[in-house]
Amino acid sequence: MLHSNCAATLASSPSNQPAHRQRTSPSSEPAPPPALASPEPAARQSTPTAAMSSKYAFTKTLKEVRFLFCQTSEHSAAVRSFLTRAYPTMKKNNPQIPIMLREAAGTLPKVYARYEFGSEKQQSLEGLSDKQIEDAVTGLVKDGA
Repeated sequence: MLHSNCAATLASSPSNQPAHRQRTSPSSEPAPPPALASPEPAARQSTPTAAMSSKYAFTKTLKEVRFLFCQTSEHSAAVRSFLTRAYPTMKKNNPQIPIMLREAAGTLPKVYARYEFGSEKQQSLEGLSDKQIEDAVTGLVKDGA
């Protein structure tokens, strides 16, 4: 048998009351109406960022991507430009894959892709334009070893 004060507490607890009878604080404001769906997401799919994001959906066998380049030399300028533009998209679409940027004075630009079982491919990026670098990286991250 419950004591009278325990029974009163159980009877007055909000979880025992129907949803329409639960108390709300007088200062609470009603929730704003849900936003109406707009055709905007369909329009976004044609943007370069959306196209680039599918380009950087890495293959399942890829374990690591490593960029080597010089932080000051002219022969690494296109790689620095490419990484400034594309790194956020690559990382957003592949948060579980390490994307390492290795800067060292005088280093010629290269990209390495390491796959399952230690298999690795490399591609020189020296003398390539931003678009050519994008194509080279896309080929490495989509192909498997």
